[in-house]
Amino acid sequence: MESSREAILIEIKSPTTRLLGGAYRGIRPPSRDLSGAVVQALDYRAELSRNLRSVTEGTKFAVSAFAPRVAVVAGDAEKELRDDKARRSFELFRTSLKDVEVITFDELFRKVEILAELFGLKRSTSDQD
Repeated sequence: MESSREAILIEIKSPTTRLLGGAYRGIRPPSRDLSGAVVQALDYRAELSRNLRSVTEGTKFAVSAFAPRVAVVAGDAEKELRDDKARRSFELFRTSLKDVEVITFDELFRKVEILAELFGLKRSTSDQD
């Protein structure tokens, strides 16, 4: 299967990156690190769009940047979003972003685990002994 060759930018932070900041009028805004990572990734996308030809010229890479997808991987929802207010605040922020997908490390690991199961790549407990 041929790839679309469309660029994707992934900003990877740490599993310990805070997702939310302190309380603000009954809600929890995104942390400085998370909002900074989102803006940083969008800036990378703008730079890529401006400089793609000079970056790939003379190489064997055929990449386009028509509408590069942007993702930020950061934090651990299971550890940090322990109550309804925190979860709601995070989801309000995350789902309002039209150009950036925010994925927490625990969500990413779970998705990889599901794919491994789907493709029969997950070792059974008897294989690990």
